[in-house]
Amino acid sequence: MSEPSSDSPPAAAGDPRDRVRRVRPVPRVASLGLVVAVLALAAATSQVTRHAPPQPAPVAMPVAAPAAAVSSSWFCAGPVASPSRLADGHLVIANAAARPLHGRVTLMASNGPPVSQDIQVDPAGQLIVAEKPSGTAPPYLGAVVDLDGGRAAVQQVVTGSEGTSSTACATSGSTGWYFPTGTTQESAALSLTLVNPYPDDAIADLSFTTEQGQESPQDFQGIVIPGGTMAAFDLGSHLRLRASVATTVTLRVGRLVAFETQTVQAQSQAAAATNPSGATPWPPGVSVTLGAPSVGSSWWWASGSAGDGTTEQYVIYNPGAGPANISLQFDLDLGSADPLQVSVDPHGMAVVVTNSESRIPKGVGHGATLRSTNGVGVVAERVVLATSPASQTGIAEMFGSRLTAGRWLVPGDGATDSVVPSLAIYNPGSAAVRVSISSLDGALTTLDGQGAVTIPGHHRYLLGASPGANGAGPDRALVVAAHAGGPVVVENDTSPAKGIGIDTATGVPLD
Repeated sequence: MSEPSSDSPPAAAGDPRDRVRRVRPVPRVASLGLVVAVLALAAATSQVTRHAPPQPAPVAMPVAAPAAAVSSSWFCAGPVASPSRLADGHLVIANAAARPLHGRVTLMASNGPPVSQDIQVDPAGQLIVAEKPSGTAPPYLGAVVDLDGGRAAVQQVVTGSEGTSSTACATSGSTGWYFPTGTTQESAALSLTLVNPYPDDAIADLSFTTEQGQESPQDFQGIVIPGGTMAAFDLGSHLRLRASVATTVTLRVGRLVAFETQTVQAQSQAAAATNPSGATPWPPGVSVTLGAPSVGSSWWWASGSAGDGTTEQYVIYNPGAGPANISLQFDLDLGSADPLQVSVDPHGMAVVVTNSESRIPKGVGHGATLRSTNGVGVVAERVVLATSPASQTGIAEMFGSRLTAGRWLVPGDGATDSVVPSLAIYNPGSAAVRVSISSLDGALTTLDGQGAVTIPGHHRYLLGASPGANGAGPDRALVVAAHAGGPVVVENDTSPAKGIGIDTATGVPLD
């Protein structure tokens, strides 16, 4: 695997405490677990099994533990039940090992005790765990999945009236987290969930870049998340009617894991009139995203396109003190395009809208590679906003992959309804790569009548809705293996055959 940058070293750990609180001079917030409608601030005080902070520093994105690992842990969050169950959650656990994996799932609620259950994932199997703790539905949920081995991946999925979205759970904490996108326009709710699975307290500060400049609301400074708890925040409670919100989570002490959940409901004409001037309104949809634990100089996306009703944006956030010079290369399915050159100011954002670029033909798919040419790290997401006449409507936010790898595990979203799936395999290198796709039990999917395909350099391969001869399709858990030529990047995209929803998720590097 290729990892372009590393995370910052861990901060010193604090002492355990009994409840969420803030460090002086910020006053303590009373009852962070209390949520009033959607403009609420929620915090979990439930205790769970506490994990020792990993050494060395965390990797740039979730990676499956090797087959020889004696254990592995995954940290998840994103379900938002309040005010009207906008984003119910479930976990998808995919086991690519040849033996069963045993473990425990612990749900961490924002207004009640933890709920644990023992699990077994069959060899080459997939297990779906509903995130529904007993008692009154909490406004926010997190989860910890502990397994007694490797070669597995865990996916966080949220589903509501506005669609379905999934993201890989984290495999380690970090001293900082970044989110380039989000909106708190009318009818939109933007939630941030912080999970601390470690024994010691974490103390976090939240800062934001919006169209109104730099913002650091006092209530979001010096937040203490005790070990083994989670805390969640409705960002719109202090950042009302912002067209764009980039978020930085900075840890004074300790480590944690951060997820962002965006939900957008249909706007009335009166509500639309309150949108910031010049803002692009977001269509109805839902998106859950694991944050970036560090900045990076290289990012890859395996799939992308823009067309009638579909706006595709690449949002680049520079949280550093120096300007970043960016080259954004699009490898088109048909033809070629010169790279775009973009400069991103310190603590600023740049947005590339592919619909507005004449060099990227409408409706032509592409893979994309982003590089910082002056070495200044950034974080970058692809954002898709789809409305009629697009065949599928909704929102989808996805970080580029920080790694290329020779083997990938795609957990899937556990969908049981009729879906339109698409698996994209992108070869960003110059040499051709021979690639196979198999189900977890090793049964090869038929690709163009063969067991493997060759992907030329700077091209991609799409496995569409039709499953292979052995029933392995992109709506199932899959393993993608590059046998010769170099590493690849894998993305799984799913949308319902009818209704709202676009789900895009990067695969998990395996071994």
